[in-house]
Amino acid sequence: QGGRGGEGTEEGFASQAKWMKLMGAIFIELSYVEPEPEDVLEHQFESRMNIDGTVTVESIWEELKSTLLPRLLDAVNHPFNSCRSQVAESLLALSGITSGHQVLGLNSNMDSICARFRSVLSEGEIESEKKRRGKETICMFFINCIHLGDVVNYYGSAILPLLDLAFKTLGDFESEEGGTEASTARLCRQCIGVISSHCILGYVERVEDVDKAIEIGGECAKHSSWQVRQASSVFFSQFYGVNKFLLLESQTVRIFKIFCDLLGDERREVCVGATSGVVGMLAIMGEDDVRDLVNEYIQIANNSIKKRSRKGSKAAPVGGAQKASQERLQRISVSVLCAAVHSSPYSVPSFLPPAIAALSKHSFESTAPLGVRDLVKKTLSDFKRTHVDGWAEFRRVFKQEELECLDDVITCEYYA
Repeated sequence: QGGRGGEGTEEGFASQAKWMKLMGAIFIELSYVEPEPEDVLEHQFESRMNIDGTVTVESIWEELKSTLLPRLLDAVNHPFNSCRSQVAESLLALSGITSGHQVLGLNSNMDSICARFRSVLSEGEIESEKKRRGKETICMFFINCIHLGDVVNYYGSAILPLLDLAFKTLGDFESEEGGTEASTARLCRQCIGVISSHCILGYVERVEDVDKAIEIGGECAKHSSWQVRQASSVFFSQFYGVNKFLLLESQTVRIFKIFCDLLGDERREVCVGATSGVVGMLAIMGEDDVRDLVNEYIQIANNSIKKRSRKGSKAAPVGGAQKASQERLQRISVSVLCAAVHSSPYSVPSFLPPAIAALSKHSFESTAPLGVRDLVKKTLSDFKRTHVDGWAEFRRVFKQEELECLDDVITCEYYA
């Protein structure tokens, strides 16, 4: 309820925020269980479940669920930022998924919270400004879950059921140039970054949860909004780095395939994010595995180059759909080879010279998209720059024709 200040005034909002902070302290006290030996814990638990012989902790939580929880859910898109922050904290305190709630045997309220959050983002339900506020509350709820560090209780119960919403909060932002929308978009990106980089799924049930997270991220990688697709590439880049040694081989393959789909995206921002993810994957993989992968994509890259017709014969016409498919295949294969080059910035493994020779062909291919040619030139320029100190030793790994391919691109880039 509002304070003494009138509803809709800053004084009233401040009063509401203070009352919710007070409730937060009460939530902590109600759910706290002292970590003690089992016999002491049992006695303490029994004493806390009976207050004055009439009111129990369970009855207090039920009262809060029936009276306070609906008010908090209605205040998800509260106009005052301080109040929205407290709403997010209070919803987590009333979620019923914390370790204290489980010790007390309380029921989860996540179904109601998830339903309300989804209704906030449902198309056409509420005006855009209220939806923007609701997005901020959802992101703050996520961030509170992660920063408390209880991944075992929170990931399967709160984060996974709402993970797609974390991506979709970015779906409505056409422009991020200044204003409140830019601030909300930054918060949404921060939310996705926190989820992907802070959650180490090292608990027993991680296999199912990892599969579910990959499935949700893969669906968002096909979203109509490029910002959601870009967020998916950033998510998997950090998710793979954090959980690499916990992932099954099949899960690693699925993530790599998602990256490859994103590499073929027409938006440069999406491709850049996916390329960074592939660089990270290849940098961790063994040299033999990377060599096999490079050989595979060298073949794909060579096949994606448009064949020149013989003199006197007409080239076969290429349809629009076929041309688009060919260009997409070229973007993917060239990007993977560029990622292989970037994955070894201070050494020259055996797979690099063939990859560089294959990339050089796309630098001079007139039918290649301009973005592909620029990517090749920049990648090989970066390679020469990072290897310049030890080049006298590194050049011995190259064959003469491979050195000529590299020099052709670097020289053209320099004089251009």
